Amino acid sequence: MSFDRNKLKAMIHYIADVVPAAMLGKTKLNKIMWFSDRAMYLQTGKTISGETYLKYPQGPVSKHILALLDELVQEKKLVVRKARRYDYDQFEYISLAEPELAVFAPQEIDVIIRQAAWIAPMTADEISRISHDRAWELAEDKEEIPMFSVLASTVRDLTPDDAAWANAEA
Repeated sequence: MSFDRNKLKAMIHYIADVVPAAMLGKTKLNKIMWFSDRAMYLQTGKTISGETYLKYPQGPVSKHILALLDELVQEKKLVVRKARRYDYDQFEYISLAEPELAVFAPQEIDVIIRQAAWIAPMTADEISRISHDRAWELAEDKEEIPMFSVLASTVRDLTPDDAAWANAEA
């Protein structure tokens, strides 16, 4: 998997375009990206963007997100602003142009939409807790979370039904 800067930039822009600004902050933007790449990896063995994600206290964070947000703002495709939400400041991302969807396969768009629809209604704290899975736990602080480590999150304890099935097959 190689990093595709244009595709990740298009992903950020697309997420900002489809998720209402009041429902999208830094944490949820990062988690929609992470869970989209993760879901595609689990389905196909490849991520959408090839992005590197780093372990931070709020969960996986895109290595290149700040630079790409700056580019989108400079290109006048996105506005980033602070808004007061309850007792904290939240960044809002407002799309000013149509995102470039031609870089995505239809399956990739479906994955991003599903993840955005699942994550957007949650609070940042809720999705952060969910992102603290086995893959996140295995990484050191501020170090890369290898995408293959998400496979560790799919492992579960052996149930009596699993054991019975295995013994019947033997």
